[in-house]
Amino acid sequence: MTFSCVIGVVVGCDAGATLEVKFGLWALVLPVALALFAIPLGETKG
Repeated sequence: MTFSCVIGVVVGCDAGATLEVKFGLWALVLPVALALFAIPLGETKG
């Protein structure tokens, strides 16, 4: 069960590093946009 979580983190870190090398700081646009979208969703469920 833990192995799949570790694999997910490793794949995510690899993808993030690859995008950072290719696009620079523009690679942060998608995660920030998703976080801004998720904040109101979390507040409506509470």
